[in-house]
Amino acid sequence: RIKVFKYITFVFLYDVLRQTLLNLWHDDKALLRPGTWRSAWRLCFARDGMIRGNYGLWKAYLAPNFHPSQQPAALARPWLDANAAQYTVVARSA
Repeated sequence: RIKVFKYITFVFLYDVLRQTLLNLWHDDKALLRPGTWRSAWRLCFARDGMIRGNYGLWKAYLAPNFHPSQQPAALARPWLDANAAQYTVVARSA
């Protein structure tokens, strides 16, 4: 589980970074503007940014005793209920 997580995270981040840099380079050299880098820093490292905003969730997922049912399900439950016809429950936890 952890090896797959790390691999998928690496591939995703590599692809996003590569594509973003390519797009910025072709966007009238936006890659060289200081405002672009400030915006990228905020997107990644702001309190609710991609990295700081997900750090706690990643840490919980990578813990040896992780189980999905230990996480809040406030967003998942309505989606699962609305899409119940799209999947089959394999087993119920006790």
